Amino acid sequence: MRIAEIKIKNSKKIYDYFCNDKTINENDLVYVEGLVFPVFVSAIKEKKETLANKNVLGVANVNNNVKFNARYDDISKYKADAIIDIIGIEDKLNNITELLSDKLSKAQLNSLLSFISNAKPFDLFVNINVNLHYKNIIHIVVPKRDKDFFGNNLKGAYCKAIDKAIELGSKTIVLPQVNNEVSGYSKHIINDSITDAINKYRCTPNIKIELITLINKLDIKKEIIRETKKEIVDKTLTKSTKTEDTTNIFEVLKNKPLDIKAFDMQKLKFDRVYFDALIQSKYNSTEEYVYSPSDKEVKYPFFFAHQYAKDNNMYDPIADKYSSDMCKKFRTGKKEFKKYDVFKLAILEKMNYTVFLQFLRCAGFSISPLTLHDVDLTVFKYIYKYNGFVNGKDHFLQNIVKMTEYGNYLLDEVWNY
Repeated sequence: MRIAEIKIKNSKKIYDYFCNDKTINENDLVYVEGLVFPVFVSAIKEKKETLANKNVLGVANVNNNVKFNARYDDISKYKADAIIDIIGIEDKLNNITELLSDKLSKAQLNSLLSFISNAKPFDLFVNINVNLHYKNIIHIVVPKRDKDFFGNNLKGAYCKAIDKAIELGSKTIVLPQVNNEVSGYSKHIINDSITDAINKYRCTPNIKIELITLINKLDIKKEIIRETKKEIVDKTLTKSTKTEDTTNIFEVLKNKPLDIKAFDMQKLKFDRVYFDALIQSKYNSTEEYVYSPSDKEVKYPFFFAHQYAKDNNMYDPIADKYSSDMCKKFRTGKKEFKKYDVFKLAILEKMNYTVFLQFLRCAGFSISPLTLHDVDLTVFKYIYKYNGFVNGKDHFLQNIVKMTEYGNYLLDEVWNY
């Protein structure tokens, strides 16, 4: 019997397949029964005894218009039409995702975070016109590994993402080599799956693309920061339990608000019940600030700030940051009212803790413990400690830097954007 010996990725075993086609030789790329992706023939042998029960289906003809390259470069500076970003179905942090998200606009990042929180396995999300040298970032959610020993579901996810890139007209597509586990798949299985997915497209007719595996080159300081963040998240997820009693945490914190030094930082960032309880613990319902514009269709957030400034004689500080033309654009809806506008106006108008939260809510926003560079979390820590922004802008600008390693970034984003 003519037998083709096949070594399938992620397995140390050699598998026998019947191979009656005498034109097939060692090192040929072939299709076999039971596998969607082409595999290489390790050896051709004549055997009297074999465990084979499936056949080699034929040679996988290589499309010379599909190029394959490997690169060692900074992922944030490399140029290509598209990049594939895999996201674990239950993972909270991914090195590549975080690195790419650093260059997203606030709206793009919020859209991505919303997608991740509601996504199902194999769901796709495309970020376009990002502040990177990629026309498209194609995010795809990877299912849990479970019994997917050969990584076929993972390969399928990569192929779905590559198909989307091709559909979008991409000619150069980057598949980064991941340095961490994703959805239970080790980095070795992930990188082997990338190779198999690439081989599939190398044997797909009528397409012309270049597929690039990219080993990310980062300076050691950035790498340490990212690994430290991931360790914190992993430890938090390991320690958290569904049986923990959080039913009375609101009452406990309401009766005795915590000093900021007593914050459980891991819970603050990853336990929404704890976070919401902290917010409410200093919220003074007797300080309700109510403003109802006569025209319900007007841009309510700006009119909230406008009326508050009028009541508290705060027009001069606002004029320092917002020109009359910009205010007019807010009133007419020609300029989008963003969360950072809420932050800035609240600082300029010295809103206290309760009024600021009301302003934030009426603008359609909330404070999130998970934002790029912990901007929201840092602002929350400040307003919790100093009763909102009653101490004025100079106090905020001086003290906010002390509360985070990203203080200067926060000032650039909130104050100077």
